[in-house]
Amino acid sequence: MHGILEDLSSWLGERGYQILGQKVDGDGDGFLGFTPPGVSLRYVLVLQREDDGLFFYALHLTFGDLKPPEPVLLGVAARIKGVKAFLDGDGDLVLGVEGFTHDPHALPFVLPTLVEALQQTALLLGFWKVMGDILPLGGRA
Repeated sequence: MHGILEDLSSWLGERGYQILGQKVDGDGDGFLGFTPPGVSLRYVLVLQREDDGLFFYALHLTFGDLKPPEPVLLGVAARIKGVKAFLDGDGDLVLGVEGFTHDPHALPFVLPTLVEALQQTALLLGFWKVMGDILPLGGRA
């Protein structure tokens, strides 16, 4: 797993992504934090080797400043196909895309698309939040 994370970090770094950190936990799961060029959003890629030889991957983007997060979760994020939205253990909104691959070295070719999907979702969430602050949406006065 260390080698896979090193390869992913190198590939992302060569394309202008800032690597925030990487680690492999006691279960052998890999974690890679990064920020795309020109964007202040922080992403975490989780990579797990499955028993059947497949690799599970999840790319997550967390929003800790959306309070309360439930209306946002129900109002926007749950309607965007391909992007999962849930509340983590701290009650923060997490957006994510998940999947399986036979070859984790193929992930660099799909990571930019996954990042773009989460960035577009984040833009929609930002728009929804700003409009909610300006207009009385959802029964708020």
